[in-house]
Formats: sequence, structure tokens, C-alpha cells
Amino acid sequence: MTTLTIGEKSNSMNFQTNLNLGLVTTPEMRMATAKSEKLRARHERVQKQIALYCQDVTLQFKDNISKKEWEKILELNAMNRYGTRIMEFAETWAKYMQVLTEKYHVSVAKVAKQTYYSANLGYLNEFLFDSAVDEAVELLSKYWIYGDELTKCFHTLPIKVRNVMVN
Repeated sequence: MTTLTIGEKSNSMNFQTNLNLGLVTTPEMRMATAKSEKLRARHERVQKQIALYCQDVTLQFKDNISKKEWEKILELNAMNRYGTRIMEFAETWAKYMQVLTEKYHVSVAKVAKQTYYSANLGYLNEFLFDSAVDEAVELLSKYWIYGDELTKCFHTLPIKVRNVMVN
């Protein structure tokens, strides 16, 4: 096994380690890193805008019974970190879709596909995200005023998001 020195080509683990540490760079790698950083910064800006949009929006429920049941679920999940995060994600996503449907006069089906990822304001890590989207759709379908429309369009979302339903 050869030890890597900068500039040498090697298939050793040392090359991968140096690559991961940023000690080996190529113009392509620098471009990819810059692109990745630009996308991350954009995502952060979008998430800040979503938080601002949603702070003054009230979640619209199907009826008063739905609102009371939603509040009861919130209360029951108060001590469950995962449950709380799903509820926060579902509420943020629904509020954001409400803002967009009202502002641009488009359907929930159109905005659901474009907003589910951005509406995760740090509530869920990527490991939990796919199943959390399924659970959020299930919750919103029962209680949110546009839940039926969301359920219909959910089957057209990318497979990665629907993996729990597909398997």
C-alpha cells in the first residue's frame, strides 16, 4: 500500500482520506464544492422566507372537530420528540402551501410537489424525512382543509418521498 503525497495517483485509503479532508483538490472538485455551497445557501434563504411566510398564517382545518383533534394530537405528542417534529413539519408545510395557493391561485397539487422538501425547517433529518412526509400527508388528509387534494396528488410525488407507501 502506497502512501499518498499530493500530486501522486493512488488507489489507497490515504487518497480517499486526503480527498475527504480537502487536501486534494482539482478544478472540478472546487466547482462542485462551490455549486454545493451555493445550493445550501439558497436552501437556507428559502427556509428563512418560509418561516416568515408561515408565522402569521393560521392553519385552516376542515371543521372545528378537526381543529380540536389536531390540538389533542399536539398535546399527546408534546413529550414525543419525533411526533412533535412531524407535527411541526406538517403544520409548516400546510401553511406554506396555503400561502402559495392563495397568493398565486394554484392548486395544492402543484405546490405540494415543489414545497415538501423546503418546508422541513430543520425538524427532521434525512433519515426520518421520507417516512415523516408519509405521516404528515396522513395527518393533513384527516384534518387540513386541503387534505383531500393533498392525498390525491401525493401519489404523484417522487418515489423517494413515497417509499413507505410503495414498499
